[in-house]
Amino acid sequence: MNWQEGRQEGRAQRRKADVSDVVDGRVIGNVEDRLRVIMHVIYALYAASWLTGGVSTLVGVIIAYVKRRDAAGTVYASHATWLIRTFWGSLWVGLVGFALMMAGVGLVVLLLLGVWMIYRIVKGWLYLVDRRPLYRQAS
Repeated sequence: MNWQEGRQEGRAQRRKADVSDVVDGRVIGNVEDRLRVIMHVIYALYAASWLTGGVSTLVGVIIAYVKRRDAAGTVYASHATWLIRTFWGSLWVGLVGFALMMAGVGLVVLLLLGVWMIYRIVKGWLYLVDRRPLYRQAS
């Protein structure tokens, strides 16, 4: 195959790819690459929750639930589970914190929740960058 045929084949592959298959001007070829990008987006949505009042976290957890089945058997399944557990844990602790505001300790609970959320987002994102699972795989 000469360079022109290779170039034409590359163009044909790019034309076959959907719009969702192109990120930063490059074609993402396999499912794991797509899942990795999606997990980065979800972590970014969780981090943005500080600016959106939690709305972006709701969007992120919906995406995590939708993509969890696609991620089964990959490193990214543990990230989807981590993100889902982070959402539910923060929701319940946040509700308890607001309920305890009348008793005067709610603010402390909410501050600790903020620290816990930052920890979960940072740890998860760092593991994602290293392509490491957050939970041990069952043997």
